[in-house]
Amino acid sequence: MMDRITLVIGNSDYSNVGKLNNPKNDANDIASILRKLNLLKEKS
Repeated sequence: MMDRITLVIGNSDYSNVGKLNNPKNDANDIASILRKLNLLKEKS
């Protein structure tokens, strides 16, 4: 079985949508859930 890679990105500055308030918090929440499920080993 191949290793899986998870990339979680919280982008709050889209050029044609405007600034979003919570992407960083949302990305951290998703990373926390993936970590609890043992699907995320590192955070950078």
